Amino acid sequence: MNARGTESVQEKRRSSGVSAGAGRPIRRRSQYDGEAPDGFLLSLLKDVAPESSDIVAFYKAYFDESRLYGGRNSFALSGVVFRQSRAAAFLPVWRRATGGKFHLTDVVRGKKYYNKSKFTVSERSAIIWEAVRLVNQYRMLTVACSCNVQDHEEVAGAKNFLGFRSPYGICAHFGMTALGNWLRRKRIPGKVAYVFEDGHQDAKDARELFKIVSQSRTLKDKYRHRSDTFLEKEEAGAVPLQAGDLVTGVFSRYQERPDQKILGIKIEDLYYSLSLHDPSKSVTAHLDTKKLQKFQDTLLLLWHG
Repeated sequence: MNARGTESVQEKRRSSGVSAGAGRPIRRRSQYDGEAPDGFLLSLLKDVAPESSDIVAFYKAYFDESRLYGGRNSFALSGVVFRQSRAAAFLPVWRRATGGKFHLTDVVRGKKYYNKSKFTVSERSAIIWEAVRLVNQYRMLTVACSCNVQDHEEVAGAKNFLGFRSPYGICAHFGMTALGNWLRRKRIPGKVAYVFEDGHQDAKDARELFKIVSQSRTLKDKYRHRSDTFLEKEEAGAVPLQAGDLVTGVFSRYQERPDQKILGIKIEDLYYSLSLHDPSKSVTAHLDTKKLQKFQDTLLLLWHG
């Protein structure tokens, strides 16, 4: 307890009793009942990124067995990266613009919060464009990686090692490596708080990865690792993760078929509007078999020398 007799952020985290990443607990929204709508997230930001120079990266996974790229299932993981202060400022404006329930598939199909009976096609289209504008205004960087599941299995089968056992693991590796390298090239100081959505069956690979990273000075420096947190599914609607959902949804659809449309909007227009083609604002990659092999060899050298 602090001097005022209330629990500190750290005490609230410990009280959850759920481990994540390198031993840090997952915090639950129920611990913050009665706070402002974004109280949970503001507390999270102060906890995982305590320094003003810190950077926060929110990653969202996307896998839909109904989507086939070249006849193969595809997995994607995308992230939106903010400076600590910009992430805090982003929360209320995103909530006002989107209702705080943004999920691209729901917006497109007119489901759940964005039910067709409440929102017209033009209104839902306008919400998507406003979401794009806000991501562009507040983000430091967007990161997106995808690979075909079958390609991954073919490459990973020969050398099965930590972090390459699933598409989730390899895309998480890419997201961390790409962000660390980009920050170094830009000579931007600060450490990174990594926040992932939990609940995916292969999220455990990223947790194992972070356990090792937290014990290695070389790897912590490589990934600029400050902290790592996994938000449970009940918290997966966290506003910055919704921004990640937008990027992942646009990136994966563009990889599938760039000329397709959603609500009358060309996916390629959204892709270019989010600057997913611009290396100064985004780092993206679709890892085919050759790129997977090359990236795996790079990781083996980094991890094992």
